[in-house]
Formats: sequence, C-alpha cells, structure tokens
Amino acid sequence: VIYPVTEAELKATDERETGSAGARYTKEWLQPEDVKVLAANSTVNLTCAKIRWYAMAWEDIKIPDAQFPINQYYVDLFVGGALELERENNISGFALLSVMLTSAWSTHWINDRIVAYRPYEKNYLATDITRVLLRATQTPGSPLTMDQLRQIKLVGAPGTQD
Repeated sequence: VIYPVTEAELKATDERETGSAGARYTKEWLQPEDVKVLAANSTVNLTCAKIRWYAMAWEDIKIPDAQFPINQYYVDLFVGGALELERENNISGFALLSVMLTSAWSTHWINDRIVAYRPYEKNYLATDITRVLLRATQTPGSPLTMDQLRQIKLVGAPGTQD
C-alpha cells in the first residue's frame, strides 16, 4: 500500500518501525520501476515517487510451531485487508493471490476470534475470509492445504498453549 506522508510522518513511521522500541525492521527505498500498480484503472504516476519499504531481518522470521502458532486474528487482518484493497481498487483475485504468495502456512493454527463459532457477528468479512482460504486450498500449487485448515484449534482446546 502506497500513501503520501509528510516528512514528520515519515520520521515517526521510521522510528516506530526501526527504533529500539519498534519492530526492528530496516528501512529501504524502492525504485518506482520496481513497483507495479495493481488497480487497472489507476491514474497513479510513480515516476517521481520516493517509496519507503520496511524489511524484516531474516533472523526475526519464525515458522509457526506449537508454542507460537498462527493466530486467526492476524489471518483475518491480513486476508481482510487484502479483500478490502481488492474491492476498493477493483483488483479481481487480489486476496486469493495474497494467500497464494504467502509461505509457511502451518497446522499450528489457533482460532482466537472473539466469536469463534459465529465470527461474522464481530467481523463482517469473516465469511469472505473463509471463502478465500478455502479457495486457496483448491488452487493448484497452493502453499495452503485443506489439512492445515482442518487442524485449526480453538483457544484452550486440547493441544493448544494457553
């Protein structure tokens, strides 16, 4: 997602993402020719744009395990955000592509939604998120499998960490 910022906003974002209390990302600049605008009808011109990118250090990337599983709450944020971008910018299949390009899906996954059995009560995108995840499992070459979805456990269920 690209959006304009003031110098003060950029400085504050840099501090949040790279500072001692931040996420320890490294700040880098992307070249406009390395960025593809996905919205088909976009009039965005990146020719003179300065585009900041925050990269995570490889040693900070962890694979989900029993102690630190995938949290459905974060999957909802990720896939829900992709669905909103898809709809707002008329980018057909963007949410599915986002799931397909994500690696390290795992059977270590907990459903920590506020309302686990009726998530649509608190998240209007919950049903659509589930559909995207299911569609991904049916797409050839997908890193997400139906077995991984079947292994999702409720918080506090046997085999989960509290």
